[in-house]
Amino acid sequence: MCLKEELGKLCYRRKEVEELERRLRELQSRATGCVRRLTGLPGSGFPADSTGEYAAALLALKEELAGKREACLREIEALDAFVEEIEDPLMRLVITYRYLYGYSWTQIAMKLGGGNTPDGVRMAHNRFLKRYEQNKNVRSVRSNPLN
Repeated sequence: MCLKEELGKLCYRRKEVEELERRLRELQSRATGCVRRLTGLPGSGFPADSTGEYAAALLALKEELAGKREACLREIEALDAFVEEIEDPLMRLVITYRYLYGYSWTQIAMKLGGGNTPDGVRMAHNRFLKRYEQNKNVRSVRSNPLN
């Protein structure tokens, strides 16, 4: 997997966490009876234990959410370590805005100012990642004593 895809995983991981948090809030609302129930519909007529119905689902969702948050934190730590290696301060900002905050190229260009365009920022980003991967491969080949 290329570096760009690895970095992009963090954005999707964060969206996963946000979706799980939304589902958790929804289930908690249902369990506590904060959600309105439709009346006049056919049903058994027996009162239901809404908290008991949702307890297992809430527990499973909380465990899944904790695992996803942990994975997200690990990826943020890896991204921070990667950003610390970057010498160019402008590229550090671009990488941080894009992958940590999930900004669009337009938002990044506006944040950076200085006449930067979304396409210019994107192309500089792509050139940087390509150079980084090439240099990484060159270093790994040169440091291997078997080659």
